Amino acid sequence: MKCYAAYAKDEQIRKQGSSGALFPLLSTACIRNGGVVYASVYGEQLNVRFARVEDEEGLQKTFTSKYVQSTLGDTFRSLEADLKAERSVLFCGTQRQAAGLRRYLNKRRVNSDRLLLAEIICHGVPSPDVFQKFMKAAYPDCTSINMRNK
Repeated sequence: MKCYAAYAKDEQIRKQGSSGALFPLLSTACIRNGGVVYASVYGEQLNVRFARVEDEEGLQKTFTSKYVQSTLGDTFRSLEADLKAERSVLFCGTQRQAAGLRRYLNKRRVNSDRLLLAEIICHGVPSPDVFQKFMKAAYPDCTSINMRNK
């Protein structure tokens, strides 16, 4: 296993992302090379869930940190289908989500040579219920959020 540290040199790109904006660089490169990206987005009522993204326009919703547990839904099944179709895939999630994905793919004997995992170091996040209760109490009219606005 190898671990790298990096950041985007372009200040405009760093303003789009968080933690050095490496994810916008990786995800854009993946899409431009015909791949697909799986990452967290805010859904309706600020629920955080995983989304499958195939174009650069869709990537915008995946940028910046969420700080709330995200729902995987059928992400692993969809990602498996992409790998079986020989698409390159970038998956960005917590270490536990990435470990779960690796285990799922291993059990299903799916070739993961085209999979790039971007694992986020998780320091603890609130449950979706706690987050929703807080947002309704503190910001009842809020429809969008950026937790790391620059």
